[in-house]
Amino acid sequence: MNFKRLFVFALVALVGIANGETAVQEVDAVSRELQVVDFSTKMLNAVNSKRAARGLKAVCINTKLTKAAQVLANDLAKYNRVSTTGSDGSTPRSRYAAQNIKTTQSTELVAGGFTTVDAVVAAWMKSAGAYIYSDLKFIGPGYKYDSTKQYKHYWVVDMANAPGEISTETKTGDKLTEASTKAKAAIC
Repeated sequence: MNFKRLFVFALVALVGIANGETAVQEVDAVSRELQVVDFSTKMLNAVNSKRAARGLKAVCINTKLTKAAQVLANDLAKYNRVSTTGSDGSTPRSRYAAQNIKTTQSTELVAGGFTTVDAVVAAWMKSAGAYIYSDLKFIGPGYKYDSTKQYKHYWVVDMANAPGEISTETKTGDKLTEASTKAKAAIC
């Protein structure tokens, strides 16, 4: 009888542990989903905070740059690598061209493994801070999370000057309407 009770207790404990692990995995998944949803605004705010500390103008998000950055972030995660050259040989310029954006100046920052926007921006400040402080007007952040890959978190930021381009978000991350986007172009 005691053996049966011990077995039942062990089985209940094992089920409880398994359910606990599932709950932790679910919380982690929700956390990652939320991170993916709001990373763009966090990235914009983190970069602009660093720029403001130096008295520089804020950068604004551009959808075309964001799409170019996301293409590379997805590629980096898929092939488990960190590089400004895509697995297909694409370069920042060719990814911009694919999104129909003509840049006069640009740079691309990439990173892997950093779990938060603040952590990746801090790393970029140590290695590529000059780009954050440059006179580039637009930013396009990209991010991909894949728990099955070595780095798990893949980050890309494209920054550029592009005559004729407009911002699609304000300096605080608020989405703009079509009418306000045109008005905002002169401000950003």
